[in-house]
Amino acid sequence: MNTAGAHLHRLTYNRQLIVDDVDSRHVVNHLIAQGVLDVDDDEEIRAERTRKDKVELLIEKVTEGGPDAYKHFREALGDNYQHIVVKLDATPMDAGNYQRGDAFVHKGSNIDMKFAERNKGATKYVEVKGDGNFVLMADHGSQINFNNGRKPQDYM
Repeated sequence: MNTAGAHLHRLTYNRQLIVDDVDSRHVVNHLIAQGVLDVDDDEEIRAERTRKDKVELLIEKVTEGGPDAYKHFREALGDNYQHIVVKLDATPMDAGNYQRGDAFVHKGSNIDMKFAERNKGATKYVEVKGDGNFVLMADHGSQINFNNGRKPQDYM
């Protein structure tokens, strides 16, 4: 897994912990000083209604912030969020080669994912079955459809 993929994996794997625990006000100034964010990004983050929405947008901006964004985000967590830094550093990297736009499932989950090998344009078809919860993540502008019992091959 390349460095960018590893950083994205760590943020994705620990996303809920970050959203639940971090206050964006505690890390934004450091990210602005390091050039990861600019003043417009800060205003956009502050405009979000809830603290959790602010952190969600902050994570999005970090994932889009260039090669050093993760390093500076990790530094910004500093002493206030040392427990998150420890979790980020301890994130298991054996869950597969996760890249932006790919499906990611932690190996400990009870979910079976099957990918259709054929793509129609940029579309990827994924079948997800399981007895637990799962999270679907997509880039801006993506569409996720739930199709009761229909198989990926039904769309090809």
